[in-house]
Amino acid sequence: MPATNEDTISYQELGDIAEQLFTVCDDDPICVAKKLDTLAPNIREPLLESDLLNAFQVFYYYFQEVPDIVAEEILLFHSAALLKHGIFLRKDSGPYEMAFFVKQGKPEILIIDEDDLVLKACTGKGAYQEAISFIRENS
Repeated sequence: MPATNEDTISYQELGDIAEQLFTVCDDDPICVAKKLDTLAPNIREPLLESDLLNAFQVFYYYFQEVPDIVAEEILLFHSAALLKHGIFLRKDSGPYEMAFFVKQGKPEILIIDEDDLVLKACTGKGAYQEAISFIRENS
């Protein structure tokens, strides 16, 4: 895959790179994550924030794991571009909701209670497991 030193890349070029990525990887999240890692940051970051990837591919890239089946299905049907606003991974599963965000290139999982208060913000590579542990310990 091409890597460039230019600061910006056009949407068409991003689309071409995404198409090459999917030709090589098909739907394999491990392959997609590995290929994303080989891209220059000025290509990878806009791609991770675009509608060319789905939110599951971005989730897997950051956490290197597959969430529960309900969360996976939700993420598969949402564009990565929505992650700046957040995507709820758990709804109506007890007193907590879990939302996945990407802020300034960093993954974040928020745990929100039934009063819409953020109880915990988990960031970084271990954020998903940290959030799952919090919910288990507090349910």
